[in-house]
Amino acid sequence: MKFLTLVTLLIILASCSSEKVTLSPIQASLTTDSLMATRVGLPAQFTEKTGKIFYASELSSHMATFPKFRNSALNEEVNDLKFHVKEYVYAVQAYNLVGQERALEQVEKSYKKIQKLRRFLSPSDDESINRYLVRIKNNIAHLEALSRPKTAK
Repeated sequence: MKFLTLVTLLIILASCSSEKVTLSPIQASLTTDSLMATRVGLPAQFTEKTGKIFYASELSSHMATFPKFRNSALNEEVNDLKFHVKEYVYAVQAYNLVGQERALEQVEKSYKKIQKLRRFLSPSDDESINRYLVRIKNNIAHLEALSRPKTAK
């Protein structure tokens, strides 16, 4: 009985200890893939491409599920943001750095306008749009890090 309790306790402790919290199972497999790629000797381009695919699909998913609000000016600006984010994703996929930069500028403009229009929202709507904007900004930052040419040291 004591042995079973000890084994259960050890399993619980081992399962609760982690180095990094990962909320997305896809991101967890992506990190595992990148670790395996370095061990097995796969090129870094493979992990870079899978990262780009992951973050681009996350952006597309966020755009598709973006909620509608009562404020028509905000909805119009959200539609502009959706359009510019799609342009950005297409430019990243096409390795078009100039198009990517242009689309990113437009995304930033729409983002700033949405930030100004947020003050007219109810607290729950404000929280909802904030979650989406943070996710979009985070995924774009990851894509930027992956798509910019690395300089030699």
